[in-house]
Amino acid sequence: MNKTITSRLMAALMLLVCMAWLTACSDNDDGSPEGGVANEMTGHWYYTDDNVIWSLTFKADGTGTATVNTYAYGGWAAETTTLQYTIADNLVTIKPARGEVFVGVAGIVGNSLSLTDGDAVFMLTRYDGSESKINELKAEYEDNLIDPLPSVSPGNENMSQGELDNIVNLLYRDLGGYEYKQLLLEKIRLTRKDFQGNRANPITPNSNIVYDTWTAAFTVINKANFLAAAIEKSDNTGLDEQTLRAYADEARAIRCIVYLNIAQLWGNVPYITTYDKDNTFDATQMQILSPQNLYAELDNTLRNIDMLADREHGVTKETVKAMLGEIALCRGNREEAAQLLSGCQPDFSIVVSEQDSPEIYQALGDRIPNYTPEKTNLLLQEAMLGSNADAHTLAEAWRANGLSWGYWSMLKRIGLAQETAGCEEHELLMPLPQIELEVNAALKQNPGY
Repeated sequence: MNKTITSRLMAALMLLVCMAWLTACSDNDDGSPEGGVANEMTGHWYYTDDNVIWSLTFKADGTGTATVNTYAYGGWAAETTTLQYTIADNLVTIKPARGEVFVGVAGIVGNSLSLTDGDAVFMLTRYDGSESKINELKAEYEDNLIDPLPSVSPGNENMSQGELDNIVNLLYRDLGGYEYKQLLLEKIRLTRKDFQGNRANPITPNSNIVYDTWTAAFTVINKANFLAAAIEKSDNTGLDEQTLRAYADEARAIRCIVYLNIAQLWGNVPYITTYDKDNTFDATQMQILSPQNLYAELDNTLRNIDMLADREHGVTKETVKAMLGEIALCRGNREEAAQLLSGCQPDFSIVVSEQDSPEIYQALGDRIPNYTPEKTNLLLQEAMLGSNADAHTLAEAWRANGLSWGYWSMLKRIGLAQETAGCEEHELLMPLPQIELEVNAALKQNPGY
Protein backbone atom coordinates (compact mmCIF):
# COMPACT_ATOMS: atom_id res chain seq x y z
CA MET A 1 0.00 0.00 0.00
CA ASN A 2 1.27 3.45 -0.90
CA LYS A 3 2.90 5.06 2.14
CA THR A 4 1.28 8.46 1.52
CA ILE A 5 -2.17 6.92 1.25
CA THR A 6 -1.52 4.87 4.38
CA SER A 7 -0.52 8.00 6.33
CA ARG A 8 -3.65 9.82 5.19
CA LEU A 9 -5.84 6.86 6.09
CA MET A 10 -4.18 6.68 9.45
CA ALA A 11 -4.86 10.31 10.25
CA ALA A 12 -8.39 10.14 8.91
CA LEU A 13 -9.18 7.02 10.89
CA MET A 14 -7.82 8.51 14.10
CA LEU A 15 -9.94 11.56 13.43
CA LEU A 16 -13.05 9.50 12.79
CA VAL A 17 -12.53 7.45 15.90
CA CYS A 18 -12.30 10.54 18.02
CA MET A 19 -15.48 11.81 16.39
CA ALA A 20 -17.33 8.97 18.04
CA TRP A 21 -17.27 11.07 21.15
CA LEU A 22 -19.19 13.86 19.44
CA THR A 23 -22.71 12.65 20.01
CA ALA A 24 -22.47 11.76 23.66
CA CYS A 25 -19.67 13.79 25.23
CA SER A 26 -19.58 17.08 27.07
CA ASP A 27 -16.47 19.18 27.59
CA ASN A 28 -14.28 19.24 30.65
CA ASP A 29 -12.28 22.31 31.45
CA ASP A 30 -9.19 20.47 30.28
CA GLY A 31 -10.77 19.51 26.97
CA SER A 32 -10.87 15.79 27.73
CA PRO A 33 -14.04 13.85 26.91
CA GLU A 34 -16.35 12.71 29.69
CA GLY A 35 -19.36 10.47 30.20
CA GLY A 36 -21.47 8.32 27.90
CA VAL A 37 -19.79 7.11 24.73
CA ALA A 38 -16.55 8.72 25.86
CA ASN A 39 -16.32 6.25 28.73
CA GLU A 40 -17.13 3.35 26.40
CA MET A 41 -14.50 4.52 23.91
CA THR A 42 -11.68 4.39 26.44
CA GLY A 43 -9.60 1.34 25.73
CA HIS A 44 -8.17 -0.55 22.76
CA TRP A 45 -9.58 -1.11 19.29
CA TYR A 46 -8.44 -2.72 16.05
CA TYR A 47 -9.45 -2.43 12.42
CA THR A 48 -8.23 -4.47 9.43
CA ASP A 49 -8.11 -3.46 5.79
CA ASP A 50 -6.40 -5.83 3.35
CA ASN A 51 -2.69 -5.77 4.28
CA VAL A 52 -3.07 -3.17 7.05
CA ILE A 53 -3.98 -3.71 10.70
CA TRP A 54 -4.76 -0.63 12.77
CA SER A 55 -4.60 -0.71 16.56
CA LEU A 56 -5.78 2.33 18.50
CA THR A 57 -5.70 3.18 22.19
CA PHE A 58 -7.81 5.95 23.69
CA LYS A 59 -7.29 7.39 27.14
CA ALA A 60 -9.76 9.36 29.23
CA ASP A 61 -7.41 12.35 29.42
CA GLY A 62 -7.69 13.08 25.69
CA THR A 63 -4.48 11.36 24.62
CA GLY A 64 -3.81 8.08 22.87
CA THR A 65 -1.77 6.17 20.31
CA ALA A 66 -2.38 4.69 16.87
CA THR A 67 -0.28 1.97 15.26
CA VAL A 68 -0.42 0.90 11.63
CA ASN A 69 0.94 -2.57 10.86
CA THR A 70 1.48 -3.02 7.12
CA TYR A 71 2.40 -6.27 5.37
CA ALA A 72 4.81 -5.78 2.46
CA TYR A 73 7.88 -7.49 1.00
CA GLY A 74 7.41 -10.67 2.98
CA GLY A 75 6.97 -9.15 6.43
CA TRP A 76 5.28 -6.63 8.68
CA ALA A 77 6.32 -3.04 9.34
CA ALA A 78 4.82 -0.94 12.15
CA GLU A 79 4.41 2.80 12.49
CA THR A 80 3.17 4.29 15.77
CA THR A 81 2.21 7.85 16.61
CA THR A 82 0.85 9.51 19.72
CA LEU A 83 -2.19 11.74 19.47
CA GLN A 84 -4.09 14.39 21.38
CA TYR A 85 -7.72 15.31 20.88
CA THR A 86 -10.19 17.90 22.14
CA ILE A 87 -13.98 18.10 21.91
CA ALA A 88 -15.92 21.36 21.68
CA ASP A 89 -19.35 22.14 20.28
CA ASN A 90 -19.71 18.63 18.88
CA LEU A 91 -16.44 18.93 17.01
CA VAL A 92 -13.30 16.91 17.62
CA THR A 93 -9.83 18.14 16.80
CA ILE A 94 -7.11 15.52 16.67
CA LYS A 95 -3.45 16.39 16.53
CA PRO A 96 -1.14 13.45 15.74
CA ALA A 97 2.48 13.83 16.82
CA ARG A 98 3.34 13.26 13.15
CA GLY A 99 1.09 14.35 10.32
CA GLU A 100 -1.67 16.86 9.71
CA VAL A 101 -4.55 17.85 11.98
CA PHE A 102 -7.77 16.12 10.91
CA VAL A 103 -11.55 16.11 11.89
CA GLY A 104 -15.71 13.80 12.03
CA VAL A 105 -19.81 10.54 13.72
CA ALA A 106 -20.19 7.17 15.37
CA GLY A 107 -21.93 4.56 17.52
CA ILE A 108 -20.96 1.73 19.81
CA VAL A 109 -22.86 -1.55 20.05
CA GLY A 110 -21.28 -4.08 22.38
CA ASN A 111 -17.64 -4.47 21.32
CA SER A 112 -18.16 -2.91 17.91
CA LEU A 113 -17.55 0.70 16.94
CA SER A 114 -18.95 2.06 13.68
CA LEU A 115 -17.49 5.24 12.25
CA THR A 116 -18.95 7.12 9.30
CA ASP A 117 -17.42 9.89 7.22
CA GLY A 118 -19.43 10.66 4.11
CA ASP A 119 -19.68 7.41 2.18
CA ALA A 120 -16.92 5.66 4.13
CA VAL A 121 -17.77 3.38 7.06
CA PHE A 122 -15.19 1.84 9.36
CA MET A 123 -15.94 -1.00 11.76
CA LEU A 124 -13.60 -1.40 14.73
CA THR A 125 -13.51 -4.17 17.31
CA ARG A 126 -12.62 -3.80 20.96
CA TYR A 127 -9.76 -5.98 22.26
CA ASP A 128 -7.56 -6.28 25.34
CA GLY A 129 -4.63 -4.31 23.93
CA SER A 130 -2.31 -7.31 23.87
CA GLU A 131 0.24 -7.80 21.11
CA SER A 132 -0.78 -11.45 20.96
CA LYS A 133 -4.13 -10.45 19.45
CA ILE A 134 -2.43 -8.37 16.77
CA ASN A 135 -0.12 -11.29 16.05
CA GLU A 136 -3.16 -13.55 15.59
CA LEU A 137 -4.57 -11.10 13.06
CA LYS A 138 -1.25 -11.05 11.24
CA ALA A 139 -1.17 -14.85 11.14
CA GLU A 140 -4.71 -14.94 9.75
CA TYR A 141 -3.73 -12.55 6.98
CA GLU A 142 -0.60 -14.53 6.12
CA ASP A 143 -2.56 -17.80 6.02
CA ASN A 144 -4.70 -16.33 3.23
CA LEU A 145 -1.83 -14.93 1.18
CA ILE A 146 -1.46 -16.05 -2.39
CA ASP A 147 1.92 -17.72 -2.79
CA PRO A 148 4.08 -15.27 -4.81
CA LEU A 149 6.15 -18.15 -6.16
CA PRO A 150 5.22 -19.95 -9.39
CA SER A 151 1.98 -21.93 -9.03
CA VAL A 152 3.71 -25.24 -9.57
CA SER A 153 5.24 -27.88 -7.34
CA PRO A 154 8.98 -28.48 -7.27
CA GLY A 155 9.71 -31.23 -9.74
CA ASN A 156 7.12 -30.17 -12.31
CA GLU A 157 8.55 -26.79 -13.30
CA ASN A 158 9.30 -25.50 -16.73
CA MET A 159 10.78 -22.22 -15.56
CA SER A 160 12.76 -19.91 -17.77
CA GLN A 161 15.92 -18.14 -16.66
CA GLY A 162 13.87 -14.96 -16.30
CA GLU A 163 11.51 -16.70 -13.88
CA LEU A 164 14.46 -18.02 -11.89
CA ASP A 165 15.91 -14.51 -11.73
CA ASN A 166 12.57 -13.18 -10.45
CA ILE A 167 12.62 -15.69 -7.60
CA VAL A 168 16.19 -14.74 -6.74
CA ASN A 169 15.19 -11.07 -6.71
CA LEU A 170 12.33 -11.96 -4.35
CA LEU A 171 14.83 -13.69 -2.11
CA TYR A 172 17.13 -10.69 -1.86
CA ARG A 173 14.20 -8.32 -1.33
CA ASP A 174 12.79 -10.45 1.47
CA LEU A 175 16.27 -10.93 2.94
CA GLY A 176 16.51 -7.14 3.26
CA GLY A 177 13.12 -7.00 4.98
CA TYR A 178 14.17 -9.70 7.41
CA GLU A 179 17.50 -8.03 8.19
CA TYR A 180 15.74 -4.72 8.88
CA LYS A 181 13.49 -6.41 11.42
CA GLN A 182 16.37 -8.23 13.08
CA LEU A 183 18.34 -4.98 13.34
CA LEU A 184 15.31 -3.28 14.91
CA LEU A 185 14.91 -6.14 17.40
CA GLU A 186 18.60 -5.93 18.32
CA LYS A 187 18.46 -2.14 18.62
CA ILE A 188 15.56 -2.43 21.04
CA ARG A 189 17.56 -4.90 23.12
CA LEU A 190 20.62 -2.63 23.09
CA THR A 191 18.99 0.78 23.56
CA ARG A 192 15.31 0.13 24.41
CA LYS A 193 14.46 2.50 21.55
CA ASP A 194 13.40 2.11 17.93
CA PHE A 195 15.06 3.64 14.88
CA GLN A 196 13.14 6.90 15.38
CA GLY A 197 14.40 7.21 18.95
CA ASN A 198 11.00 6.39 20.46
CA ARG A 199 10.87 4.37 23.66
CA ALA A 200 10.11 0.75 22.73
CA ASN A 201 8.04 -1.78 24.64
CA PRO A 202 9.96 -4.51 26.48
CA ILE A 203 10.77 -7.57 24.38
CA THR A 204 8.42 -10.43 25.30
CA PRO A 205 7.11 -13.61 23.61
CA ASN A 206 4.07 -11.58 22.48
CA SER A 207 6.04 -8.64 21.04
CA ASN A 208 5.13 -7.77 17.48
CA ILE A 209 8.77 -7.33 16.53
CA VAL A 210 9.64 -10.82 17.78
CA TYR A 211 6.87 -12.40 15.71
CA ASP A 212 7.66 -10.21 12.69
CA THR A 213 11.36 -11.07 12.71
CA TRP A 214 10.71 -14.80 13.11
CA THR A 215 8.12 -14.82 10.32
CA ALA A 216 10.31 -12.81 7.95
CA ALA A 217 13.22 -15.21 8.56
CA PHE A 218 11.23 -18.31 7.70
CA THR A 219 9.67 -16.62 4.68
CA VAL A 220 13.17 -16.21 3.22
CA ILE A 221 14.11 -19.78 4.20
CA ASN A 222 10.99 -21.21 2.56
CA LYS A 223 11.57 -19.35 -0.71
CA ALA A 224 15.22 -20.44 -0.73
CA ASN A 225 14.06 -24.03 -0.22
CA PHE A 226 11.64 -23.65 -3.12
CA LEU A 227 14.34 -22.48 -5.50
CA ALA A 228 16.86 -25.13 -4.46
CA ALA A 229 14.30 -27.96 -4.69
CA ALA A 230 12.82 -26.72 -7.95
CA ILE A 231 16.19 -26.68 -9.67
CA GLU A 232 17.25 -30.04 -8.31
CA LYS A 233 14.08 -31.78 -9.54
CA SER A 234 13.48 -29.89 -12.74
CA ASP A 235 14.60 -31.42 -16.03
CA ASN A 236 13.15 -28.99 -18.54
CA THR A 237 14.44 -25.46 -17.97
CA GLY A 238 16.61 -25.31 -21.06
CA LEU A 239 19.57 -24.18 -18.95
CA ASP A 240 22.90 -25.91 -18.64
CA GLU A 241 23.82 -27.82 -15.49
CA GLN A 242 26.38 -25.26 -14.26
CA THR A 243 23.88 -22.39 -14.48
CA LEU A 244 21.25 -24.39 -12.61
CA ARG A 245 23.78 -25.34 -9.93
CA ALA A 246 24.68 -21.66 -9.50
CA TYR A 247 21.03 -20.77 -8.82
CA ALA A 248 20.64 -23.61 -6.32
CA ASP A 249 23.89 -22.70 -4.52
CA GLU A 250 22.84 -19.05 -4.35
CA ALA A 251 19.58 -20.09 -2.69
CA ARG A 252 21.45 -22.25 -0.17
CA ALA A 253 23.88 -19.43 0.62
CA ILE A 254 21.02 -17.02 1.32
CA ARG A 255 19.37 -19.64 3.52
CA CYS A 256 22.64 -20.00 5.44
CA ILE A 257 22.78 -16.23 6.06
CA VAL A 258 19.38 -16.37 7.73
CA TYR A 259 20.07 -19.53 9.72
CA LEU A 260 23.42 -18.25 10.99
CA ASN A 261 21.67 -15.20 12.40
CA ILE A 262 18.53 -16.76 13.86
CA ALA A 263 20.69 -19.33 15.66
CA GLN A 264 22.51 -16.43 17.35
CA LEU A 265 19.21 -14.67 18.08
CA TRP A 266 17.14 -17.55 19.44
CA GLY A 267 19.45 -20.50 20.10
CA ASN A 268 17.59 -23.72 19.28
CA VAL A 269 15.59 -23.26 16.06
CA PRO A 270 13.84 -25.47 13.49
CA TYR A 271 16.14 -26.53 10.65
CA ILE A 272 14.02 -26.84 7.52
CA THR A 273 15.39 -27.55 4.05
CA THR A 274 12.15 -28.51 2.26
CA TYR A 275 9.64 -26.20 0.63
CA ASP A 276 6.16 -25.78 2.14
CA LYS A 277 3.66 -24.00 -0.14
CA ASP A 278 1.66 -22.69 2.83
CA ASN A 279 4.75 -21.78 4.87
CA THR A 280 3.26 -23.86 7.71
CA PHE A 281 5.60 -26.71 8.48
CA ASP A 282 4.61 -30.09 9.95
CA ALA A 283 5.71 -29.93 13.58
CA THR A 284 5.99 -33.71 13.80
CA GLN A 285 8.61 -33.69 11.03
CA MET A 286 10.49 -30.63 12.27
CA GLN A 287 14.11 -30.96 13.31
CA ILE A 288 15.13 -28.62 16.16
CA LEU A 289 18.88 -27.99 16.22
CA SER A 290 21.10 -26.41 18.85
CA PRO A 291 23.32 -23.58 17.61
CA GLN A 292 26.44 -25.76 17.55
CA ASN A 293 24.69 -28.51 15.57
CA LEU A 294 23.23 -25.94 13.21
CA TYR A 295 26.63 -24.31 12.69
CA ALA A 296 27.97 -27.73 11.66
CA GLU A 297 25.15 -28.10 9.09
CA LEU A 298 25.77 -24.61 7.72
CA ASP A 299 29.52 -25.19 7.53
CA ASN A 300 28.94 -28.36 5.51
CA THR A 301 26.45 -26.65 3.19
CA LEU A 302 28.72 -23.69 2.50
CA ARG A 303 31.78 -25.84 1.84
CA ASN A 304 29.81 -27.66 -0.86
CA ILE A 305 28.92 -24.44 -2.67
CA ASP A 306 31.11 -24.12 -5.73
CA MET A 307 28.90 -22.45 -8.34
CA LEU A 308 27.58 -18.92 -7.86
CA ALA A 309 26.18 -16.57 -10.50
CA ASP A 310 28.11 -13.43 -11.39
CA ARG A 311 25.30 -11.23 -10.11
CA GLU A 312 25.59 -7.56 -9.18
CA HIS A 313 24.99 -7.18 -5.43
CA GLY A 314 24.70 -10.97 -5.03
CA VAL A 315 26.54 -13.41 -2.80
CA THR A 316 29.94 -14.53 -4.08
CA LYS A 317 32.52 -17.14 -3.15
CA GLU A 318 34.25 -14.51 -1.02
CA THR A 319 30.94 -13.97 0.79
CA VAL A 320 30.76 -17.70 1.46
CA LYS A 321 34.35 -17.70 2.74
CA ALA A 322 33.58 -14.81 5.12
CA MET A 323 30.49 -16.66 6.39
CA LEU A 324 32.60 -19.74 7.05
CA GLY A 325 34.98 -17.54 9.04
CA GLU A 326 32.13 -16.15 11.13
CA ILE A 327 30.76 -19.64 11.73
CA ALA A 328 34.21 -20.71 12.93
CA LEU A 329 34.13 -17.81 15.42
CA CYS A 330 30.69 -18.91 16.60
CA ARG A 331 32.08 -22.41 17.16
CA GLY A 332 35.06 -21.07 19.09
CA ASN A 333 37.58 -22.03 16.39
CA ARG A 334 39.59 -18.82 16.23
CA GLU A 335 42.60 -20.27 14.45
CA GLU A 336 40.42 -21.67 11.66
CA ALA A 337 38.54 -18.36 11.49
CA ALA A 338 41.79 -16.42 11.09
CA GLN A 339 42.85 -18.66 8.21
CA LEU A 340 39.54 -18.23 6.42
CA LEU A 341 39.30 -14.48 6.96
CA SER A 342 42.89 -13.57 6.17
CA GLY A 343 42.93 -11.95 2.74
CA CYS A 344 39.16 -12.40 2.33
CA GLN A 345 37.62 -9.47 0.42
CA PRO A 346 33.84 -9.90 0.06
CA ASP A 347 31.56 -7.07 -1.00
CA PHE A 348 28.00 -8.13 -0.32
CA SER A 349 25.33 -5.66 0.79
CA ILE A 350 21.55 -5.67 0.54
CA VAL A 351 20.55 -2.77 -1.71
CA VAL A 352 17.59 -0.78 -0.36
CA SER A 353 15.25 1.13 -2.67
CA GLU A 354 13.79 4.32 -1.23
CA GLN A 355 10.75 3.90 -3.48
CA ASP A 356 10.08 0.25 -2.66
CA SER A 357 11.18 0.22 0.99
CA PRO A 358 10.89 3.78 2.36
CA GLU A 359 10.81 2.69 6.02
CA ILE A 360 13.99 0.64 5.69
CA TYR A 361 15.65 3.37 3.62
CA GLN A 362 14.87 6.01 6.23
CA ALA A 363 16.31 3.90 9.04
CA LEU A 364 19.33 2.30 7.36
CA GLY A 365 20.08 4.16 4.14
CA ASP A 366 20.51 2.71 0.67
CA ARG A 367 22.19 -0.54 1.70
CA ILE A 368 22.66 -3.01 4.54
CA PRO A 369 26.31 -4.13 4.54
CA ASN A 370 26.48 -7.88 5.19
CA TYR A 371 30.04 -8.89 4.37
CA THR A 372 32.43 -6.14 3.36
CA PRO A 373 36.23 -5.77 3.58
CA GLU A 374 35.76 -3.58 6.68
CA LYS A 375 33.60 -6.13 8.47
CA THR A 376 35.81 -9.03 7.44
CA ASN A 377 38.83 -7.21 8.88
CA LEU A 378 36.97 -6.77 12.18
CA LEU A 379 36.04 -10.45 12.22
CA LEU A 380 39.72 -11.23 11.68
CA GLN A 381 40.62 -8.96 14.63
CA GLU A 382 38.10 -10.89 16.72
CA ALA A 383 39.84 -14.12 15.79
CA MET A 384 43.06 -12.66 17.19
CA LEU A 385 41.68 -11.19 20.43
CA GLY A 386 43.92 -11.63 23.44
CA SER A 387 42.51 -9.48 26.26
CA ASN A 388 39.42 -7.76 27.59
CA ALA A 389 40.93 -4.42 26.58
CA ASP A 390 41.17 -5.69 23.02
CA ALA A 391 37.49 -6.67 23.18
CA HIS A 392 36.40 -3.13 24.08
CA THR A 393 38.61 -1.73 21.31
CA LEU A 394 37.03 -4.13 18.83
CA ALA A 395 33.51 -3.15 19.85
CA GLU A 396 34.39 0.52 19.44
CA ALA A 397 35.83 -0.20 15.99
CA TRP A 398 32.51 -1.76 14.91
CA ARG A 399 30.70 1.39 16.02
CA ALA A 400 33.27 3.68 14.39
CA ASN A 401 32.77 1.87 11.08
CA GLY A 402 29.01 2.23 11.37
CA LEU A 403 28.48 -1.52 11.12
CA SER A 404 25.23 -2.79 12.63
CA TRP A 405 24.58 -6.13 10.89
CA GLY A 406 26.36 -8.66 13.10
CA TYR A 407 27.16 -6.18 15.89
CA TRP A 408 24.92 -7.79 18.54
CA SER A 409 26.22 -11.28 17.73
CA MET A 410 29.80 -10.03 17.95
CA LEU A 411 29.13 -8.51 21.37
CA LYS A 412 27.78 -11.85 22.55
CA ARG A 413 30.80 -13.75 21.24
CA ILE A 414 33.33 -11.47 22.95
CA GLY A 415 31.38 -11.28 26.21
CA LEU A 416 30.34 -7.61 26.11
CA ALA A 417 26.64 -7.92 25.25
CA GLN A 418 25.30 -7.71 28.80
CA GLU A 419 27.61 -4.83 29.70
CA THR A 420 26.69 -2.90 26.55
CA ALA A 421 22.94 -3.52 26.67
CA GLY A 422 22.49 -3.57 30.44
CA CYS A 423 20.36 -6.68 30.07
CA GLU A 424 19.91 -9.86 32.07
CA GLU A 425 21.79 -13.02 31.08
CA HIS A 426 18.67 -14.75 29.76
CA GLU A 427 18.03 -11.75 27.51
CA LEU A 428 21.09 -12.61 25.44
CA LEU A 429 18.64 -14.87 23.60
CA MET A 430 15.35 -13.53 22.29
CA PRO A 431 12.03 -15.10 23.30
CA LEU A 432 10.36 -17.34 20.76
CA PRO A 433 7.02 -15.97 19.49
CA GLN A 434 4.23 -17.20 21.73
CA ILE A 435 1.94 -17.88 18.80
CA GLU A 436 4.56 -20.28 17.34
CA LEU A 437 4.78 -22.18 20.61
CA GLU A 438 1.02 -22.64 20.62
CA VAL A 439 0.98 -24.29 17.20
CA ASN A 440 4.29 -26.16 17.36
CA ALA A 441 4.82 -28.45 20.33
CA ALA A 442 8.37 -29.19 19.18
CA LEU A 443 9.45 -25.65 20.09
CA LYS A 444 10.40 -24.76 23.67
CA GLN A 445 10.53 -21.25 25.08
CA ASN A 446 13.95 -19.93 26.01
CA PRO A 447 14.57 -19.78 29.80
CA GLY A 448 13.58 -16.60 31.60
CA TYR A 449 10.56 -15.73 29.43
